[in-house]
Amino acid sequence: MKNKVTFTLQYVFVLLSGIILGSKKALLSQTIYLIIGLIGIPIFSQGGGISYVLNPTFGYLIGFLACSYLIGLFSEKIVIKNSLALFLCSLPGLIIMYLIGIIYFFLIMKYYYANEIIIKTFLIKIIPDFIMDIVLTYLTVLIGINIKRRLKIDKKFI
Repeated sequence: MKNKVTFTLQYVFVLLSGIILGSKKALLSQTIYLIIGLIGIPIFSQGGGISYVLNPTFGYLIGFLACSYLIGLFSEKIVIKNSLALFLCSLPGLIIMYLIGIIYFFLIMKYYYANEIIIKTFLIKIIPDFIMDIVLTYLTVLIGINIKRRLKIDKKFI
């Protein structure tokens, strides 16, 4: 049983997909990513294959769908004048990803593995990851805005 939440840069690319591609294409890119992993190509942090849905951390991958779409929606609909505004608009995507991931983690651990997780212990482990992802969000927003400027994808950023 693999139940450890590992550090990867997957979230960075989820965020970049929303910023650069917009909502629909970002959602499509994350859906393709999930399908590729579920058909057996080991692209997830701990492998791949259809049985990966029983991995407690699979909920975070499901959260990638909502996160990329929401961040893409904000980057399309809101006139962003600076990186701080886009950063603040990106935080709901991060929160949604964590909520889906945490709920899925608890459900799989309790009902599939019959393992009761002590919430306090879990939160002590997850809070530093969440703080790191907030920092990664701001750094990724800076990178995403720079990529959009260079590619001239969105005139709002020029």
